[in-house]
Amino acid sequence: MKFNKRTFLHRNSVYCDILKAALKIGKRSGWSSVSMRKIAEAIGYTPPVIYEYFVNKAALLLGLAQYGIVILSGELMRARSASAVPRQQLLLMCRAYWDFASAEPELYRLMFGIGTTCSDPNVLEKASTKIDSLFSEVIGCLPLGPYYKCWSVLHGLIAIKLIGKSLPQKISEQIFAEAISDFTNVLVKN
Repeated sequence: MKFNKRTFLHRNSVYCDILKAALKIGKRSGWSSVSMRKIAEAIGYTPPVIYEYFVNKAALLLGLAQYGIVILSGELMRARSASAVPRQQLLLMCRAYWDFASAEPELYRLMFGIGTTCSDPNVLEKASTKIDSLFSEVIGCLPLGPYYKCWSVLHGLIAIKLIGKSLPQKISEQIFAEAISDFTNVLVKN
């Protein structure tokens, strides 16, 4: 079969349109409201077209969670590239992680199974592995104890915020800043 660039680009475009429509519906009405029919209506196709890309809703939500991991990873890489100093890179990466979760709370929930059901129990593991690898590139030999303490605090603060337990923003930011400062002081001596 000969590679057809136009067909490839069209299929990629439709795939992205499906994910964007699902994300918009999920943000507006919750993940339980996402359906193949609603997505098809939103992008001007029929439901069978959506099924050409995703076998069912669970596969679609998994694809969306993976899309979120790609976006978060890109944000972390951009943050890391903003400085050549390892300690500053870590601070920027932690801030980028926090900012992503704050800007995309519904997607973050889906990616990490916070208040949602995910058909693939490996999504969190895949996200964690990708995030670990990005941080370990800065840290070098990854000291697991301090790293996971920091990530637990960061993820925990985000989760508390996302499940509606109202921690005042000022306190949340203060805990975040202290935890990240402690984390970078332990892991990087620069």
